Amino acid sequence: MLAVSGVLFERVGRAAPFVLVALGTLLLAGLGVLQVCEPPPVRPAAQTRVGVWDTLRRMVTSRPWQWRWLLVALFLSAGATSVVETGSSSFVVFTLGMRLGDAAALRVVGVVAFLLGAVPSALLATRIGRRQTVALGLLLVMLTYGATSAWVATPVAYAVVLGVAGIGGALVLVNILPLVFDLGEDAQFGTCTGLAAVPVQAAAVLGPGVAGLIVEATGTQRTLFGVAAVAVGIAWLLLQRVRIEPIPR
Repeated sequence: MLAVSGVLFERVGRAAPFVLVALGTLLLAGLGVLQVCEPPPVRPAAQTRVGVWDTLRRMVTSRPWQWRWLLVALFLSAGATSVVETGSSSFVVFTLGMRLGDAAALRVVGVVAFLLGAVPSALLATRIGRRQTVALGLLLVMLTYGATSAWVATPVAYAVVLGVAGIGGALVLVNILPLVFDLGEDAQFGTCTGLAAVPVQAAAVLGPGVAGLIVEATGTQRTLFGVAAVAVGIAWLLLQRVRIEPIPR
């Protein structure tokens, strides 16, 4: 999709990639609604129903503060990704001298690396644990952001960085939601998923504005990668404080 969007941008017009993505989203959503049949949930008769607000209260007030550290780590890592994604196209065009359509096609490297790393990242988590795997992914992403900020000056070097970042992203994204579930119980899965989405979406909202302020203050897109590297590094440190212990009742 990224490669096709880049070609359409150069040969058809600026609106063409947006139309393609909109049509693709409608097609996939329609297939999901029409073809995916979800069985009704089965709840044992003896299972006590857990209220959402009661679950949230236990998550936020429980000690040790597992959820606090994990939510802040999620916010920082997602915010770093949002900041980088906001300025990546401008970085490729103004710093590396590429055309905007080619910049979109270059991002295919990161997507392919993510796909290739998805299954191995799940297998690695079964051997060393989910938290350690997520931490390793954060380290890889932090190093790629730092490298981009410091010395990446050619499209080839940036492609290598995108590939490594894609593998790191796979280590994080494949295992982060199961890591969230490890802190809860079966009856809390829905609440855990919703609560984990809050910092991610908040970071997505704040990221572009923060990126704009950083570029305006420094005059270069490279600073975005440096700031993102620091944010991911702090997220890694916070993740070290997370221990896989169920939330107390």
